[in-house]
Amino acid sequence: MTIGGISKFEKQNNISLNVYGLEMNVVKEKTFYVTIPLRLCKIKLTRHVNLLMVQDKYFPKLNDYEAPIEDDEIVDIKYHYCMIKNLSRLLSSKYGHKIFVCDRCLNYFSSFDRLNDHAKYCERINDCKVSFPPYQHVEFKNHVYKQTTPFVVYADFEAMLQKIKNGPLQSKTIKHQEHKAFSAGYYVKCSYDESVSFYRSYAGMDCLDWFAKEMSDVAMFVHGKIKHIEPMNIKPNTNGATDCHICEKPFVEEDVVVKDHCHLNGQVRGFAHQVCNLNFRKQFVVPIFFHNLSGYDSHFMIRQLAKKGSISLLPINKERYISFTLNDTQSAVKLRFVDSLRFLNSSLDKLATTLNTEDLRYLAREFPNAAPEQIELLRRKGIFPYEYIDSMDRLKETQLPSIDKFYSSLTNESIS
Repeated sequence: MTIGGISKFEKQNNISLNVYGLEMNVVKEKTFYVTIPLRLCKIKLTRHVNLLMVQDKYFPKLNDYEAPIEDDEIVDIKYHYCMIKNLSRLLSSKYGHKIFVCDRCLNYFSSFDRLNDHAKYCERINDCKVSFPPYQHVEFKNHVYKQTTPFVVYADFEAMLQKIKNGPLQSKTIKHQEHKAFSAGYYVKCSYDESVSFYRSYAGMDCLDWFAKEMSDVAMFVHGKIKHIEPMNIKPNTNGATDCHICEKPFVEEDVVVKDHCHLNGQVRGFAHQVCNLNFRKQFVVPIFFHNLSGYDSHFMIRQLAKKGSISLLPINKERYISFTLNDTQSAVKLRFVDSLRFLNSSLDKLATTLNTEDLRYLAREFPNAAPEQIELLRRKGIFPYEYIDSMDRLKETQLPSIDKFYSSLTNESIS
């Protein structure tokens, strides 16, 4: 039974259930598990049970988009429920004495009376555990993430629908068409030097192999750029420095103040503490954005990319991934494939309409001879005979097909 089906189970059996899980944490190469609420009942009934969901595989709590796994292609997580007879015993091993635990927020108290006083309010407002940091004040410390990513890749595939012949011994499910990628394109954006940015595309049934090789070449290209250290353009005097531009704290007399410059273009970024400067390391990760990577594009390229290095996945289930990272064998650069639909939850067609014509400078650069009205056509989704295009020969035709070729069996519609 899934967590989503518990509400129905509660109604059918006149029972209330809370479900807890284990969260894997890795700190300084040490692994430990923390109990967290996964699902809490709305009203606690006389018949109430606390359950612990135990998995056969766990992944570390994520701070970014990478989660290493053993299998390079498929993650199939199995789980079962165990009844928690004593929630206090499950959580109190590190305290050395009995504690009284709130089964909603998992905060604990030294006496049953204090727990009862707390429960009156917690049942009204809390649906989850509220974790408080061990310190009085919390501040941002991962200053290395303040750096702008020097290189970002935006990519996409186009696929044709090839007809499938179903054999007599196949399952009852009848497959009509299969998506086959026939075209790939990507744009490498450099944040510090626009002249380094470039666009490439390719059309052919071997476009997946082409794309995998291109991404390996991009990793080598970025590796070469990042490894090179450009000397500082100017060397300002540190006497007038008052604050560290990295941690934003003021300098004191005993601080060692240094000049911090970008190793990619040589420009001075400001003055910094020596330790801040040393920790302000380069990022050897290149994000590669696909729109709807999780639902579509990832299926095309996992196997081809795996030939270029090891792949670590952040899965939704065994068929869909939030993100995956290619550790290229030829360089120290990691290529992190990310789904932009998770940040821009709309179709590319709608997103493109939010841009002004002057925003389309990259499009205009790729098609310098295009007339303004042609640029307007390129900025929106057009009419395309998806089911008619089932081979590369169709793309070589020099005139539009007849209107009936634009029919879609999926929507049962044609064009007017």
